[in-house]
Amino acid sequence: MIDVLLDALPLALGAALSPTILIVTVLMLASPREARLRALLFTLGCAIVIVALGLIGLAVIGSVAKPDPGAKDTLKGWIDLAAGIVLAVFGVRLLLVKKRTRNEVTADEQAKEPAKARPVWQAVPLGAAMMLLNTSSLALYVPILKELAHADLRPSGRLIVLAIVDAIILLPALIPIALTLVAPKTAARALASVQRLATRYARRLSGAIFAALGLYLVYRGIDGL
Repeated sequence: MIDVLLDALPLALGAALSPTILIVTVLMLASPREARLRALLFTLGCAIVIVALGLIGLAVIGSVAKPDPGAKDTLKGWIDLAAGIVLAVFGVRLLLVKKRTRNEVTADEQAKEPAKARPVWQAVPLGAAMMLLNTSSLALYVPILKELAHADLRPSGRLIVLAIVDAIILLPALIPIALTLVAPKTAARALASVQRLATRYARRLSGAIFAALGLYLVYRGIDGL
């Protein structure tokens, strides 16, 4: 199980690079009323989507026959290739195109609209929608599910690895909430700085990382065909 988790770790960390999830979480924690509850419900919405997609993905991919030992896993190759192309195109778009993504537009709307004007429960569908639109994270999630579905693990082991991977992907939402619990005063100043830095530099940094990971998956996919 440790080997499977270590293999999935680089892609899981790449999937966790979601500046819009981080920015919206920080904005919710800055809300004048029920800030932490809003952030928790937003994270819950993200978690519902990523867990549901993970379970469905494991069931669907696991239903495909595992290749014979020694034979090339062409399904894995095609999945890596498709995910790599999507991720590379997304990364290049972040680097070269100034037009904002749908997630960035949503985050901007979240910043402009006063949180107190919206019911608290609306944070759940907002989180779900943003995770569904999180193309970069989902593109990296699919190859992880393919590796996990055909790994030599018991069902309980697969679920444990999936839970750890999902927790890593949710770190942009979980870490700010944890900081407000451990050190509320320090967290307020730190998260404000993080929000400014993420808004200014995250697009280019994420674009470069996603493009590099995309090229890596393309190479891995071609090698597996």
